[in-house]
Amino acid sequence: MTVSMLLFMYGDSAAAQSAALLDLSRAAEVAASDELRIQIAVSSSPQAREKFAARWDAHPSLAWNELALNGIEKYRLNPLRAARLLAHLHAALHDAWVQCAQAQAGPRCVRIAQHVAGGRVMEHFLPEEAPGRFMGLATSALASMELRAAESPDREALVHGKTAGWGAVLRAWADGADRPLVAPQRPPPQPGTWRPTPPLFALNPVEQGAPRWRTWLLRSGDEVMPPAPLAYGSPQYVAEVREVLDVGRNLSEARKRIAEDWNLDVGTATPPGVWNRHAMQFIREHKLGLESATKLLTEMNLAMFDAMVACWAAKMKWWTERPITEVHERFDRSFVPHLTTPSFPGYVSGHASASGAAAYVLGARIPAIKEAVLAMAAEAAMSRLYGGIHLRSDNEEGLKLGLEVGRRAIERLDAKDQLTKR
Repeated sequence: MTVSMLLFMYGDSAAAQSAALLDLSRAAEVAASDELRIQIAVSSSPQAREKFAARWDAHPSLAWNELALNGIEKYRLNPLRAARLLAHLHAALHDAWVQCAQAQAGPRCVRIAQHVAGGRVMEHFLPEEAPGRFMGLATSALASMELRAAESPDREALVHGKTAGWGAVLRAWADGADRPLVAPQRPPPQPGTWRPTPPLFALNPVEQGAPRWRTWLLRSGDEVMPPAPLAYGSPQYVAEVREVLDVGRNLSEARKRIAEDWNLDVGTATPPGVWNRHAMQFIREHKLGLESATKLLTEMNLAMFDAMVACWAAKMKWWTERPITEVHERFDRSFVPHLTTPSFPGYVSGHASASGAAAYVLGARIPAIKEAVLAMAAEAAMSRLYGGIHLRSDNEEGLKLGLEVGRRAIERLDAKDQLTKR
């Protein structure tokens, strides 16, 4: 079996964009000073351990994924922040598996390392939780395995987990997402330029600095850029604005449900989280093993994160108005869209972008579901028209962007696998 690290890969003929770390040694140095010392005297009954293990041991990545989604909902992360958490979490879980594979260790090593890596990453990304909660959950998961940390190879598995976890944390510190936006920039006011919209009337767009965040598989956020949006005031533009009004006035119950099901605003798992829930269902239905599940979730989340950054690069480049502004000024000042208009420019749709990337990866790795997931992504994109918050072209071009990011992600991941086999 040939595997490759994701946290530490650098550009090569596959043109993969890398993490901030020069090599694995820095993460290993930090991990060596980690005070985590797990030695568990198992006192619970075998039945109790088996019950706990049923949740945690078969697919640690699924268990940690669900914890992450719960945290995203609880702390109301926006879709970009949700995608960032999920990408770092699954990259760490992936690299925990990689280190065990390179050491020719078996599934037990992978499970131990993934629990430790998952706990460490979650502690970093959700600091509002009680200190030590996630590492406590990791310890409980290890207890179900009757871990003997003082003995090799369990001790080595702990080291792999700590190294992978700290590698993700170090990358997060340097990925630009926490860089303060000292002086928000905006284009000069002119017709068609985004303005604060009701009911929130936020002055500055959410996550205006996201185009500069470090990507995983794209070289940068602007590598995949959609074509220019419809010319403001053109017949096609006015027709799409009018379509939003007409669809909103005649919204069927079926379309309302689609709009609401895919709305996924702050306080939900957000679009990246919902695609993770779909992915977990597919993993169970298709009985993917530990390694395949780990790889699939990692690839999908890296692609979704890059698609969201690319989407925001387009939003900040084109800075287009939302439909509600134009509908009010051109047709009907009483118009209220079915969904609340988000506080950032329209072109292109973030829901469509994330959905396109997720669907492409899922379809590429599980061909039996390709048609179904592409249909789901198309519905997610169109749901924003039904909700009255995007023009049709916002959704269509966003979906194309996401699909292209997913295609490049798979192409580059497969190319890197081929390079490691030489």
